[in-house]
Amino acid sequence: MAHITDLPIEILTIIVTVYIYKRPHIRATILTCRLFHQQFNHLLWTYISLCTSSKSPSADALKSHANLVRRLFHEEILPWEYYNITFPHLDNLGLWVSVEDPLKEEASPRWSSFLALNPSVCEIKIFTGASLCLKDLWDTIIASPHSHKRLTINGSDLVPISQQTSVNTFWGACTQFEEIEYHGRERLPLEGFEGVDFSRIKRFHYSPVVNVAEPLRLDWIGKLYNLRALKYSSEYDNPIPLNNFAVLAAIPAWPLLESLELGPTSGSDGEFAIMLHNLPPLRQWSLRTGDFGPASFTQLRDRHFDNLTTLRMSSVTTFTGPMALEALSGCPNLEVFKACCISLKDLRQVPQPWICRRLKQLKVFFVANTEDSKSDTVTLFRQLSRLELLEHIDNDLDYISATNARSIRGQAPKWRLDHGLTQLSTLSRLILFESKDTEHDMRLEDVQWMLEHWPRLIIFTCKSPSPDPATRDLISALLKQRKFTN
Repeated sequence: MAHITDLPIEILTIIVTVYIYKRPHIRATILTCRLFHQQFNHLLWTYISLCTSSKSPSADALKSHANLVRRLFHEEILPWEYYNITFPHLDNLGLWVSVEDPLKEEASPRWSSFLALNPSVCEIKIFTGASLCLKDLWDTIIASPHSHKRLTINGSDLVPISQQTSVNTFWGACTQFEEIEYHGRERLPLEGFEGVDFSRIKRFHYSPVVNVAEPLRLDWIGKLYNLRALKYSSEYDNPIPLNNFAVLAAIPAWPLLESLELGPTSGSDGEFAIMLHNLPPLRQWSLRTGDFGPASFTQLRDRHFDNLTTLRMSSVTTFTGPMALEALSGCPNLEVFKACCISLKDLRQVPQPWICRRLKQLKVFFVANTEDSKSDTVTLFRQLSRLELLEHIDNDLDYISATNARSIRGQAPKWRLDHGLTQLSTLSRLILFESKDTEHDMRLEDVQWMLEHWPRLIIFTCKSPSPDPATRDLISALLKQRKFTN
């Protein structure tokens, strides 16, 4: 009789590392037999989370297995012996302290000591709800002879600088990273960055708690002149004043920028247009909400269409159906496209072929009104059939206001064989078909055809595949039999 242990060790390694990745499951696996213990015991030490209130490894046990640890997370301030261990291969360090921790003032010297012993760390994540002065930590990062890759600071109550004397060290520490992600209070320290060399920073994600009553200074972001990617969102979805960005883009502040993602904005169509006119050709453009109108779309089309690989506008109701169709027929390199909605009536009026043959992810709510004919659905499927690399189809509306939702909602296209569904046999790479909030009019044979002709499909989500209860039950039974979650 063949046993799982008869498989080559390379195959067993793939099975364990891909499918058995949770610590309790790994522990159960290595207790199965001697072979599994010898081969996979090291996985128990790859990622370690330490907390005095849980069953964490002792400092001695951790020290004896230090050469196996790649990722380490300190969930609170620990005894000093945990900070005196050298981990030869540690590359990811997480540090967390709560406002209730009585030793929170000891965070900076202990973290600093640990980091000095472990210069291999390239990614540092700091999570806290307490106001901390981390001057010792920033000094250690500056003094390190090794470059770091990513710094994440996360905490709605975090004030990274609580003493004026540590302002310069904070900015100096930032210069040692290629990527910085900041989620916290509205203001980073706005003194001390003049004359600092930020040339190493290439990616920056800034998500402050915006106080709309106070002006937001962004001039220091303009110092990040080697930025390739900038993501600016705001906690609690407060709107971002766009005029600051428009001014920075006009300098221009970021000549190498390739990716720009903006959260909710309070800007105008004209400010978007100024920004897009002055920015270098982008590969990625994402906007959560904003008054994105004809002027800004003209700049997007004329300046960026040839380069765009990602265009996300799924909650921007002013990004109209004709604009979306023009993007599909004008962006040859597009791989990810998310728009609010496209009506089949607009598709009838803009019949140009979609040239984005590299498209992998498509999120659009296609709207078929009652007067739309079957030929419109056939035209839609003909356009989709050209996108042979497509992996995701999402036919849902993102969250928008109830008023806009009522004005947009209509019938979904009939994903049926008698409406041209057979044209989509070319989508052999499709992995996801999702339509959570849309009611459809499918038959059992239509779903059977999808499952047979989309062999890679692993996610099929549809709120109501049919108005007929009996048909819905049959489709649900089929999906359950094929182990799909509906």
